[in-house]
Formats: sequence, C-alpha cells, structure tokens
Amino acid sequence: MIDSIDHIVLTVRDPDKAAAFYTRVLGMEPITFGNGRRALRFGNQKINLQSLGQETRNHACIGSGAIRVECRIGGADLNPYLALAAQLAAGLDGIERQLPLEPVHAGDAYRAEGVREVPKTLGEAAELMRGSAMLRAAMGGEVI
Repeated sequence: MIDSIDHIVLTVRDPDKAAAFYTRVLGMEPITFGNGRRALRFGNQKINLQSLGQETRNHACIGSGAIRVECRIGGADLNPYLALAAQLAAGLDGIERQLPLEPVHAGDAYRAEGVREVPKTLGEAAELMRGSAMLRAAMGGEVI
C-alpha cells in the first residue's frame, strides 16, 4: 500500500476557483509557498496548483538537461511493488540499451498529435505486457 506521495501537480484554468472547490468539498487548506506558488494542503501532504498554459514553469532545471519523470499511480487494486518493479526494469533497460528519450510534451497528451499513444484499455496493456521480452526477462514468466 502506498503511504505517501512526493507531490502532485494539478494544472487548472483558474487556481482561485480550484482552491475554493477543493477547500469547500474536501476540506483542504489553500497555501502559498516559494515564489507565490499555490497549493492545497491536507495533513502532511499537498497538491500544487499551476495555471493552464504555464506548465513548463515548474520543471526543474530548465535547459540543464535534467529530466522530469511523471509517474501516475493506478487504482487501489494495483500492486505497487509490481508496478514499481516494472518501472525500474523499463528504466534500467533504457539506460543499458541507451535508448533515446521521447520529446518532452506539456499539456493534454490524449488530444495531442504526434505523441506516441499509450494503451487505452486494460486489454491492450495486458497484450503489450505479455509480448514484452524485456518484462518477461526482468520479472519472470510466472509474473508476466
């Protein structure tokens, strides 16, 4: 079970309206930090808010060659250990084979053109997983 998440960023059209909604509906506390950045706090966690169209302003070390990795956590039925193992295996495989990184994309990847599509259904994802020699070698045939 996941007990904490480093951080989450919501890209919203109107940070004021988003903060008001999450405060009213979920009881989150709106906060400002850093250089006027906005977030919603709940317990010892927070969700950062960024305005639509300003997505790249929060990327660490812009122009330095640093890489931002986005990891989306699946549903409650996901085994986090298997998911993390698969992500690590894929990352290590890419490093070992010196695979090129795909171009950076900011915005709605589901509607963008020229962006590689990810599986849209569990069936499509399972079919790709079963056909992956890399995952089979990394995790074993009994898992895949």
